[in-house]
Amino acid sequence: MRNTLVARGRFDELVSECVDEALTDLLGGKAKQTVFTRLEKQYSIAKEQIPRRLDDFSPALERMFGKSGQTIGKIFARTLYSRLGLEYVDKSEYEFRDYVREARLCTVAVLPE
Repeated sequence: MRNTLVARGRFDELVSECVDEALTDLLGGKAKQTVFTRLEKQYSIAKEQIPRRLDDFSPALERMFGKSGQTIGKIFARTLYSRLGLEYVDKSEYEFRDYVREARLCTVAVLPE
């Protein structure tokens, strides 16, 4: 696969878009909205803040979905990697935040936003 270089701000947008897309695919539109509402009300994490609040978002996923939270995070990561043209490799010790950090290192260019 071919890596895509993206500006820092666009990378953050892509992360949010991938979370949104994957939640829609997994749960449907209404349930996705419920997840985002709960994230915002219970954990004070707005959808747009997810890329900057990964250390809060990953544990919130696990609290909301239990063990399935890790699997859901990996689905988010798989969606992100696909959009960026990166090869996704499942790493048992990785959480969503680890995949995002790795993808950021591979694709973010210092470009004008």
